[in-house]
Amino acid sequence: MSRQLSPSRLTRPLQVVAAIGALVFAVGSALHGFTVVDTPLIERMMRTAGARDPAGEAPGFTTGFRIVGTGYVVANAVGVLAWWSRSRLL
Repeated sequence: MSRQLSPSRLTRPLQVVAAIGALVFAVGSALHGFTVVDTPLIERMMRTAGARDPAGEAPGFTTGFRIVGTGYVVANAVGVLAWWSRSRLL
């Protein structure tokens, strides 16, 4: 008992809004992860928080932060596919 869904008049505008939002978040995540947040900033935050060795811990934390940020950029970039997709999954 499979029923086909048909697009409504709001389908295309919602795809456009989703794609634009995903693009904005992808660009914002990239700027935040690779331009705004750098090792000296992480070191300063760790020092403020009372870490024992901010200079030694900051590079590793920054690397981890950027790996997670890359995941966010990729995930948000996938949302741009909503612009072209006719898939029921998107």
